[in-house]
Amino acid sequence: VDFTVRPVPQDVVLRLDRATGDINVKLGSTIDDAGRKHWTHHLTPPDGTRVTVTHAALGVLVSSGVFEDGLCYIGGEGTLYAGEEYVLAAESDDHFERAELAFVLTQGVQEVWLDVTWYARRILLYCMATDAASDDSVEAYARVQRVMKENDVFFNGAGEADLPAIEQAWAIEHTDPNKAASNQKTIRLIAEVLKGYPQLRCEVYGATGPASTAPAPLAAFLNLDSAKDVAECMDQLAKRRAESCKAALIAAGVPETQLFATWKGLQGYLKVDFIPRSVGYDARTALAATPGDAHAEAGLFPLPAGIPFELRHKETNRLIKEGHTVVSDALAPCPLPDGAALVVGQEYVLRALVGA
Repeated sequence: VDFTVRPVPQDVVLRLDRATGDINVKLGSTIDDAGRKHWTHHLTPPDGTRVTVTHAALGVLVSSGVFEDGLCYIGGEGTLYAGEEYVLAAESDDHFERAELAFVLTQGVQEVWLDVTWYARRILLYCMATDAASDDSVEAYARVQRVMKENDVFFNGAGEADLPAIEQAWAIEHTDPNKAASNQKTIRLIAEVLKGYPQLRCEVYGATGPASTAPAPLAAFLNLDSAKDVAECMDQLAKRRAESCKAALIAAGVPETQLFATWKGLQGYLKVDFIPRSVGYDARTALAATPGDAHAEAGLFPLPAGIPFELRHKETNRLIKEGHTVVSDALAPCPLPDGAALVVGQEYVLRALVGA
């Protein structure tokens, strides 16, 4: 500043333009690793994610920005001054918890990493083999089988002496409270799967085990002979159990048009199965036929153990996990490390590699 000295006391004010800084915001992960090599440090924040800058000492919001196409650049001219301490914060959304970081701004462009805790879920991954003609029914069947591996539908025996009525032999509400609760859980889980495939139908197949005579209460209820009409008696029991499960699924929110019941008595096993079918599947053929292996009918075939696989983050192509399946099954699990989880809202690629 130019000034002239006067013969009296005077103040001379030199107005300085303070150096400013710009912020290039990077969202990282709270996972601690050297060099930020872990794949969660390189996720693209959702467009519209808001970031704020507050002056640490004054507690005043001085600037903000949003992420677009993975970038958030906050210009500091007139607002962000070098040498001042600020608090950078990313607002919470459906993808991560709110996070903040105090830092001292430097002149020019400063890259600031703000580590967030991404929301994550534990996921089960499987490989399955299908033929070339398979459609969504194969995927749906695989999910149903996953449910049925740990769940089942239990019925009271038609020959149990203490049945309150013969209708109890095909009632979902088992007389054992634990089995009744288990049945409700199974129906709920199957309904959740089927609701995800409204374009498919589901065959509810009932089967009863081998028997030389039908239970007397059942035969009497049907007005049949327990010895001569054993096949028809057991067919009717299988039918009623299948229809009971169908009714329970409808009550759980599955459209009636999506379901049809089939049945066969005197089989080598006692169960109710749920088999998703494509729209073109002929239910009349199913009613007339004796079902074979359900896995094969659905197009699902056993796989050997040892299939190599890899899991990658789709956008960055970063490898998350590579390994081998460890059991032989129609649904061969692809094991992840204990406690491992995948970040919500991100796309991934599970790939089976060329192997033996």
